[in-house]
Amino acid sequence: MHNTSLPISDLRDDQSFEKLFRQFFPGLCAYAYKFTGDVDSAEEVVQNVFIQLWEKRTELNIQTSFKSYLFRAVHNRCLNLKRNEAVRVKHHQQHQDEREESEFFDPAIASDIKQRLYEAIGKLPPQRARIFRMSRFEALSYREIAEKLELSPKTVEAQMGKALKQLRLWLQDLRAIWWILIIYLLE
Repeated sequence: MHNTSLPISDLRDDQSFEKLFRQFFPGLCAYAYKFTGDVDSAEEVVQNVFIQLWEKRTELNIQTSFKSYLFRAVHNRCLNLKRNEAVRVKHHQQHQDEREESEFFDPAIASDIKQRLYEAIGKLPPQRARIFRMSRFEALSYREIAEKLELSPKTVEAQMGKALKQLRLWLQDLRAIWWILIIYLLE
């Protein structure tokens, strides 16, 4: 059993500090391993706790047992490591997605798709095409379109439904993924 309190002098004395390090290091590494799942990461966490302890030894005022203090410090470091790793993975995934997206949105292909879309819109009946353009290109709501064209909102909604159905039919040879591009081009 370890002392519940630690004389501050044990932290300031090199030999005593090293003795404490050797005494607690294996158990703390085993504890950290439960969080990290990696021996090297676990050892690094524990070493960092001891480094911080050494650097702040003159400022410390440990109110709990030294063992509890160390295990809590390792626990917190492991949680921070996991949180940082999750952020790193998220940023890496976002970067990967952006890179893939930039490769996906080849300007030449986008231009061709856009041209085909405009041609398909041109095939729609004039009022349906106008409603579609007002909705997608001018970002007007169905209510706003209805007011401008003196139609009911339900008529506008029905015409948009028919326009989308016809466009899907005429552009069905495009893979589903291109619909994402079409939506992107319309925003």
